[in-house]
Amino acid sequence: MICGLCQQDVPKLVKSHVIAKAIATHGRLKGSREPLVILPSNKDHPVQRSQTGVYSEIVCTSCEASFQAGDDALTTLCRSLGQGVPSNHDGTRFLVVLYPNADIDAVHRGVLTTLFRAHLSPHPMFQHVVLKPVHAQRIRDLLLANASTLTSDYGVLLRVVLSEKGLASASPFSTSMGGVEVIQFYFPNLTAYVKVDDRPFDAVFRSAMIGTMSQLHAILKEQLSPSEMEFFRHVTDGRDAEIARYAPKPKD
Repeated sequence: MICGLCQQDVPKLVKSHVIAKAIATHGRLKGSREPLVILPSNKDHPVQRSQTGVYSEIVCTSCEASFQAGDDALTTLCRSLGQGVPSNHDGTRFLVVLYPNADIDAVHRGVLTTLFRAHLSPHPMFQHVVLKPVHAQRIRDLLLANASTLTSDYGVLLRVVLSEKGLASASPFSTSMGGVEVIQFYFPNLTAYVKVDDRPFDAVFRSAMIGTMSQLHAILKEQLSPSEMEFFRHVTDGRDAEIARYAPKPKD
């Protein structure tokens, strides 16, 4: 079997959480067994659900272990989203929230790791995460180098939506920011945008990328954009029963 990261022929591939379990299940009420409900980006596809997150057999044991630091940093960030410090930074027109204790390099690596695993995964949730071969190889080389990925061409923007509506989870997909291609991931209360384009961001988007400030920062929003609200309305319209069957049952 060929490992999706190191490309070595190995005896077996291990089950790798594409989105780390602790991130996928973040936002549950304490003690809840409520599954993760994932809305499809195409209404013709079924709603997905998972009790433990989504995993695929895509990498070897050694490569899976190399993902841990990035996953841990991203998980820690998700668990502390409400503890950030709001700031109006002169270098950006956005209101941002700062996370002074977060490891910027590790968070960036964690996002790239998630992107690469989603690219490798055959799970239908990730069917719209398709990297061009040149970008897939570059990201593979970055992850194998075990060095900082922060100064690479694969810039990351983070957005925090702390309201209940920000808990929505949906299949990641390719979109455009200022004419530049990005892959958009929805984590609970946190959205990550990863640039997968050789064209540069304009000055506004560049200033919003993590690593442009001395502390980790994310764009702070009170709610999802009107277009995102319309997207979620579109994919959930008429599917109340399909979604409700995954909701927690009320206690007698």
